[in-house]
Amino acid sequence: MSKAKEFLDLVEQEHQPSLPGIPGGRIPPEKGSYPFLKVVKDPKKLASGGYSGLEGIKYDGSGEISIAGDEPDIIINYNSKSVAKEFLTLDKKLTKEIQEAFDSYDSGGWKDWREKWVESKGWKVGDYGSGNTYNEDNHYFWGDTYEWTVFEDNKGKSGIIIQWHLGGDVRGNYSYPEVWMGDPDGFMMAQQVSDPDEEIAYIFGYEGDKEGLLADIAAWKEENYEK
Repeated sequence: MSKAKEFLDLVEQEHQPSLPGIPGGRIPPEKGSYPFLKVVKDPKKLASGGYSGLEGIKYDGSGEISIAGDEPDIIINYNSKSVAKEFLTLDKKLTKEIQEAFDSYDSGGWKDWREKWVESKGWKVGDYGSGNTYNEDNHYFWGDTYEWTVFEDNKGKSGIIIQWHLGGDVRGNYSYPEVWMGDPDGFMMAQQVSDPDEEIAYIFGYEGDKEGLLADIAAWKEENYEK
């Protein structure tokens, strides 16, 4: 091989930077040359077969992506407390009142207790009723785990009672009830995703085009993934 050819080969290699730790792997010089990389925290982890976290998720949530299998594994979680602040306002007076009443809770289901508290105020349970988000289909529900009761007061104002899950066994370890007023229907609907593929594509910057997102992930994987 001539010296000139060796020099040109070296120059070409310098303009195809290797991904650190990935032999022969190449990643575009600027993170985000592929739009989906703009929300990927650690392309190196992604290329080495691990999960990479995501950033900039709607409502201050969290997410992960893995491309280790035949199909990308993408997980999105919204922060429900952050969502609540978009649609609701914590009513400190009512929260103090319900928590003082909750101190006398003895036995029975929390759902029944919350609904009886609503009725004791002369109010009615709202259309969304009561429930626990753990029972929602997590393919379509991206919020946290909490128990709720939606209500309407005698002035026609809407609110929701929330008991946040604090971790551990989902059958227990919930917060004292809180009363939030505003738009409980909007709060609940904001965490429900009717078309998860389209929503994921928006989050990654593809204007709802899931096929375009998958094509870019496949192309980047072909260039960078450690076999």
